[in-house]
Amino acid sequence: MQERNYPKVKKIEVKENFHGTTVIDNYRWMEDHREPELVEWVEKQNHLFHNFIDDNSSIKKDLEALFNYTRYGMPIKKNGYYYYSKNLGMEKQSKYYRRSKETTEETLILDPNTLSENATLAVVNMTYSPNGKMVILELSQSGSDWRTLKILYLDDLSFGKDELENIRNGASIQWLNDESGFYYSAFVGKEDHGSSKIWFHKIGSSQFEDQLIYEHPTDDQMNSTLWLDHTQEHQFVYHYKDTMPRNQLYYKSKSQDIFIPIYDEYKFAFSVIEVIDNMAYVLTNQNAPLGKIIQIDLLNPTSNNWKTIVPEKFPIIRYGGVKIIQNKIFVIYNNNVNNEVYVYNLDGSLSHEISFPSYGSIVLSGSFSHSYLFFAFSSFLYPYSIYEYDIQNNLLKIFEKPKLSIDTSNFVVDKIEYESYDGTVIPMHVMHKKNIKKDGSNPTLLYGYGGFNISLNPTFNPFAIYWMNMGGVYAIPNLRGGGEFGEEWHKSGLLFNKQNVFDDFHSAAEYLIKNNYTTSSKLASRGGSNGGLLTAATMLQKPHLYGAVLTLVGVLDMLRYHLYTIGRYWVPEYGDINNKDEFLNMYKYSPIHNVKENVQYPPTYVYTADYDDRVDTAHSKKYAAILQEKGKGGPFLMRVQTNAGHNAIGKQVTKIIEDMSYEILFLKKIFGI
Repeated sequence: MQERNYPKVKKIEVKENFHGTTVIDNYRWMEDHREPELVEWVEKQNHLFHNFIDDNSSIKKDLEALFNYTRYGMPIKKNGYYYYSKNLGMEKQSKYYRRSKETTEETLILDPNTLSENATLAVVNMTYSPNGKMVILELSQSGSDWRTLKILYLDDLSFGKDELENIRNGASIQWLNDESGFYYSAFVGKEDHGSSKIWFHKIGSSQFEDQLIYEHPTDDQMNSTLWLDHTQEHQFVYHYKDTMPRNQLYYKSKSQDIFIPIYDEYKFAFSVIEVIDNMAYVLTNQNAPLGKIIQIDLLNPTSNNWKTIVPEKFPIIRYGGVKIIQNKIFVIYNNNVNNEVYVYNLDGSLSHEISFPSYGSIVLSGSFSHSYLFFAFSSFLYPYSIYEYDIQNNLLKIFEKPKLSIDTSNFVVDKIEYESYDGTVIPMHVMHKKNIKKDGSNPTLLYGYGGFNISLNPTFNPFAIYWMNMGGVYAIPNLRGGGEFGEEWHKSGLLFNKQNVFDDFHSAAEYLIKNNYTTSSKLASRGGSNGGLLTAATMLQKPHLYGAVLTLVGVLDMLRYHLYTIGRYWVPEYGDINNKDEFLNMYKYSPIHNVKENVQYPPTYVYTADYDDRVDTAHSKKYAAILQEKGKGGPFLMRVQTNAGHNAIGKQVTKIIEDMSYEILFLKKIFGI
């Protein structure tokens, strides 16, 4: 495909000077997504992409077969019922059911597929009231991060008149025990440059009547969320303004009028697990990059009175993976990319370990006063399954486990280690069919992320299963910048250390080639969001190393990312253009600023979605235009999906399958398989 075949698009010269460096941004006009010429250009790009891949239905049908099994969400017990989501396989949105403990007969309480045309309105979270009378639905339109709250009454399954807006990503809902209302976090308006504040909503009233409970006293950029202990005698406020694992922690008892700071610096993270007899049990990374659990006496909360209960040790405690139930502390550890569950007594002494079928990823759910909790377990070859754990009898049993039509015993998962350029040892999982030949002929997909303290733990992935069924190799390296080995691992891949992430990825590619899994001509890279930045930057740095590139919803304009949507929260991760050294560091790898003339670049598929209000679509549009203008080789193709957002949360199953099928069709065409 020659350059002349790409849709023509205008350039409007824009030059800026940053710390003595002149920067060109001739496609800045693409930041206005309503621009008629841009809308027409996007339509032509979509048409070009579909013409190239020779779309057919066989891949979609094969993927549908991999998705076509009954999947359950994490259950919750309320008022004698289990409440849970379930998808029979190909339903666009999962439905919500309840059943009593004594029977398997279930009642449908909500079908989100009926809430909008083509099931584009999704339920992305449900918060049940203490006595199970009501449930708050967090609704997202077409995958948007902006949400609306509605209330469903569980006795007659009717909707209340309450409707709350200006919620972004999550409302952090805290019900009152008497169910008269709830606290939540929301913006003053639907804007990206304010901060969320804490409000109280009385059931049956208008949002305009909601009471502003609390906002940060001095910093108007601080977001605020409220957390109540199980007695609701103790109230805690978290303040944060970026994606780093750190926050301020404020506290007051129910009888007090004002919140006082327990921790008002902004260096470390503090997460309250529970309060028992005025003692707050708190997970923190303060001087403990792997995490520790401390005890704070709320009658004397000064830091010199804090007591360590579960000290820092390897492995890392996973945030969101600690609960206190029935006076036992349940802790999920991330041990070298594998979750493990240990149970401690309140004094910090070890009680026992809970064992699972294999290594994998674990999520837990439960409440302080219950005698049970639920675990969700998944691994590369083990689908997302729900377990119920009886605390009194130390008994773990299956609640629901999917029944797959595919035989996963035909695959193997090898965990290997390789060295990055500076000698750092990086773990990587490599998956494929049994008995493949290591002769360099296997089409191989290298998936990475490497940022924001996010760990890539083993999870079941139909895309990987399909790829392996095709005879391909699927590899996932745990790059620096993630959270696999604590905060130091994260820090070693951000700001001035960002090149470490790219080097780790290059080294993974070179390992796969050196060990004859594949050759560069049959090696594809795949990544989304921060992983989209990864695949674009590594392709531009070493284009000879990759035979194809999938850059999905990527952060690609490193000089203006902070101006789009919630990009300002990412400045500690990437850098501040007002700082000369940080500007120069980002400019060095920013994808839209590093496409060179007359360089042969591998075929590239750039994907974005029109409702993506986390990573603005301008990133992908600018990048595709610059690749098509300057790059040689290719082809460089872009697809903009309609009625979809940044990730799979709330996305219809049919659209998820569509996305996967187009990626596979692109790679099949490029690799000739």
